[in-house]
Parts: sequence; structure tokens; C-alpha cells
Amino acid sequence: MRTGVRQLKHLIINTMKITKHISKSKSLTALLLFLLMNIKCFSATFTVTEASDPIPNTNNLHTLRWAIDQASNSSGTDQIKFHITGVAVPVIIQLNDVIIINSSVEIDGSTQPTNGFVTNQPRITVQCNPAITSSEAIRIVANGSNSSLRELCFFSLWTPISYVSSYFDILRIESSSNNIIRNCVFEGRVNTNFILVNNNSDRNIIAGNYFGFDRSLVAPPNKV
Repeated sequence: MRTGVRQLKHLIINTMKITKHISKSKSLTALLLFLLMNIKCFSATFTVTEASDPIPNTNNLHTLRWAIDQASNSSGTDQIKFHITGVAVPVIIQLNDVIIINSSVEIDGSTQPTNGFVTNQPRITVQCNPAITSSEAIRIVANGSNSSLRELCFFSLWTPISYVSSYFDILRIESSSNNIIRNCVFEGRVNTNFILVNNNSDRNIIAGNYFGFDRSLVAPPNKV
């Protein structure tokens, strides 16, 4: 896929050179330049095909945790896609422990096929196990800057556990910058922080997301 993107870039550049010589019109050149600037280049793409989250994750390939681990060991910005078959959407991935994003990655829930079903929710739901022993579900740290989460639903079943914490963070951005959280849904029970951004993080974009407590989405949550 990485090679395909490079070939497409070379094709566009060569087409632009030819266009300059055969046409006085700048419109096609401008269009090709726009396409060139908006092509996303990823160092690697990892596909999630399993909805399970076994702990420990030894030899369990193609889970979300596995894909994030692979991205952590890859240089540059990687992409995580979804292709979980044989189940209705939204596909529920139950998270059994905290996931730490420590390398730049784009996680895009819109890549999950509908599998023939219709839903008004994001196609991937990351559900936090109520027995999770951490005070957070997903943490983006400094080395994970420039990451993005798109078209995902995060749902927490967590309830206060005195020996862990009186609050639970679905997503914590910790000393990390330039991240994008867009078009996601965050739902949870009492004492749940949907997104917690600490003081050492800046230039993060949080836009187009829904926040609320209604699992069915019959009563629409708040949009921010």
C-alpha cells in the first residue's frame, strides 16, 4: 500500500508537468495539486480482524491491542483499519486492560464493513470491561503525539472501585500534542471522564464528538 501511494504521487506530479505544457488552463493543475496535498501517507497499515482482547496478548494476532503494539514498533505514522466479519455492526471490542498509544497512529472505525447491517452508530464500539483494574481505558502519551481517533464509540461499564480510583477516564491525553479526536461517541456511567487532557498537552483537536450516558442513542448525547 505504501508503494501504491508513492506511485500515485508520481503519476499526479508527472500529469501536472504535462498539463502545464499542453494547456493554458490552471484549473486542472490546481485540482491535481489539491489531491496531492491531501493524500495520506502511512508507514504501515495494520488490519484488525478479531474482536477479542485476550490478556496477555501473546500470539493473538489481528486484535486491536495487537495492531497498536505493531504500530508502536513501526516508525512514522501508521494506520489501523478494521475488517471484522460475520457479526452485526456495531462490532463490540471489549477492552480488558488499558491500551497505551506511544507511536503516531490513525485508528479509523469507518473502515469497518457494515456486514449487511444498518446502524446509526459508529461501526466499532470499544467497550471497557467493568473489571478493568486501571483508572483509564486508552492513554495517548508523548511519543503518541500526532495520532487520530475517528468514527469510534467508547462505552464504559466501569463503576467506582475504591482500591483503584473514584473516577475512570475513557481517554487520557497525557503530555501529548497534535492529536485529533473526531466524530466519536463517548458513553459511560457515573464518575466517568470521557476525555481528560493534562496540562502538558497542547494543540489537540476534539471536534464533532458526542458525549452522554445513553447506550441506545435513542436520546442523542451532547455534541462537541
